[in-house]
Amino acid sequence: MSFSRSRTQILYRYVPGAVFEHDRFGICRVTDVAVSAPSKLNIEALKNALQLLLKQWDQSGAADFPNPVTEWEEYQVGVPDRVDFEPFPLVVQCNNCGHVNSLNALSEIKGEPVCTSCREGTYRQLPYVMIHGCGKLSSMYVPSCQVHKQRNVRFHDTGRFITSWWTCTSCNGAMISRMRQSPCGCSYGRQADDPNMRYVRTNDTSVLYSHAVSFVNLQESLIAKLRNDPRSTGLLLARLWDLLGEKATELAARRESSSGNPVADDRARALVQQLLSENPESETAKQLAAMLTKDTRLPGDEIIDQVDKLIGDGTDAEPSRSLLESVAIRDTLDVIKPEEAAENARQRGDSAGAYDVETAVDYARNVLGIGSIECITNFPLALAAAGYSRVDNRPQGTSSRSGQAHIRPFRRARSEGGKTPLYVVTSETEAIMVQLDPLRVAQWLIKNKMALGPEPEPGFESWAWCRQHLKGLSSIQGLFSVPAELPTGEKAVLILLHTISHLLLGRIEWSGFDPESVGEYILPDSLTIVIHSNNYSSFTIGGMVTMFEQRLLGWLQDTRNAAFTCTYNPICQDEGASCAGCLHRQHNCPALNDLLSRATLTGGRAAGLPEVAAGYWTMTT
Repeated sequence: MSFSRSRTQILYRYVPGAVFEHDRFGICRVTDVAVSAPSKLNIEALKNALQLLLKQWDQSGAADFPNPVTEWEEYQVGVPDRVDFEPFPLVVQCNNCGHVNSLNALSEIKGEPVCTSCREGTYRQLPYVMIHGCGKLSSMYVPSCQVHKQRNVRFHDTGRFITSWWTCTSCNGAMISRMRQSPCGCSYGRQADDPNMRYVRTNDTSVLYSHAVSFVNLQESLIAKLRNDPRSTGLLLARLWDLLGEKATELAARRESSSGNPVADDRARALVQQLLSENPESETAKQLAAMLTKDTRLPGDEIIDQVDKLIGDGTDAEPSRSLLESVAIRDTLDVIKPEEAAENARQRGDSAGAYDVETAVDYARNVLGIGSIECITNFPLALAAAGYSRVDNRPQGTSSRSGQAHIRPFRRARSEGGKTPLYVVTSETEAIMVQLDPLRVAQWLIKNKMALGPEPEPGFESWAWCRQHLKGLSSIQGLFSVPAELPTGEKAVLILLHTISHLLLGRIEWSGFDPESVGEYILPDSLTIVIHSNNYSSFTIGGMVTMFEQRLLGWLQDTRNAAFTCTYNPICQDEGASCAGCLHRQHNCPALNDLLSRATLTGGRAAGLPEVAAGYWTMTT
């Protein structure tokens, strides 16, 4: 049996192992997902995203996955098209007399299977399953009467597993047993001291959590062009700090063509030195030496030298993917700047709209500490479902919010040669990109004694200060697997970025989107947050563009107000200022609601940080 669903529905709700209710066939379990080949997919970005996801589950099941770096051929990447399923769970009960039976036992009966006990009622599935943190799923355990076995077993459902029980009608309704949690027998259960499976209803979210990771699906050739520059990190920082008069991709192309001069390579240098040593008076050798000296400088080297001077060292290191993506997004995508939105409003006679945009920019800069805010109309987003967990959606023992589960790869599909499936969807969607002001970040850290030294000057010197004092951010991609030993300053900035991101997402109704239909993508070392629509259809509704051009001020003001309130205050404020009443998201949080605290914005106690004396949105500068 099979059906079709939207691709994003399949990724989150209909992956292999998921349990759902079908209108016609009752409760069912997904057995396989048919796929087609993806197009325009950045495989390197997918590998990187999968690595980060598995690193988050390093001690909780990641070893069951092929290594994305060395064993990539063991994966089968496909776009989900069709879902295959089978009835599950197998335990059924008569709606007339309560007799318990199995679908396997009824499979040989032709026509509508009537109750084998009363011959009048029909069977329905009992909507309960047993699950374990290791990923195991099974039907309910049906006990046997010592005398009559399972011939006349009845289940008495009180609505609570702890008080429900089993009886045998052949023994005058005598109780056989209460609900018994069977041991799983897996090694994970022994290690985690969690040996028993647990009962849940089939519609409980804990039956299966699909773990999907989003990534920017930029062309890898663009990323490679920036990465392969001999001074790539300095070039990217110069672009990020607005020191270049052109796009980094354009300058990298010019530098690549200039470095192709045959006189300017190492072998030519060695040859010239040999000629001069043999004949120091040779005019030809002198001319070649002069050409060599002249051509060793590439376009943009003077500006990159300035970056080197500002930060002292570090530009020789390979750039992080976060930094590469930050620059590639700005260089290659269609971006609407606030000035353009205001001008467009004036041209259509909407002076009030233009004023709203300009006021919003001032509010963002002066009140919220946002250095820039822009709208992207063709954000290349991809989403990949890599595995699942049961009981919990958090790995064991990784943070203060540790869970009780192992991640498991989806069942290897025989139709795909036994390879591990990765289900991927891609689209170009709309997004809003927010970048914090580096000067405000530096002032905030210094005021809260999370960094030492005098305040930097505005502009690129502030960026240089952040690069020097927050070196750990360059090794972090998004919010996956943040090391526990991260220095206080870097951790504070991550919590600050993530908190602002969740507040922006929580008030996204200004765009017409539901908060759960949008996602976040954080680029730490450029202090950037991207709020994007999780739209994987062939068109966009333009809600974020409309909000950016017409309702930006209202969205930002509402976001700030949300930082000061929570349904569960004062308890929430006293316990770290982060809970389901203010910041937590049910879906689409790569950090699983860790690294969050409104205290970074308003002041107070934040989990994992010293007391925040000055909030980012309350301090005076």
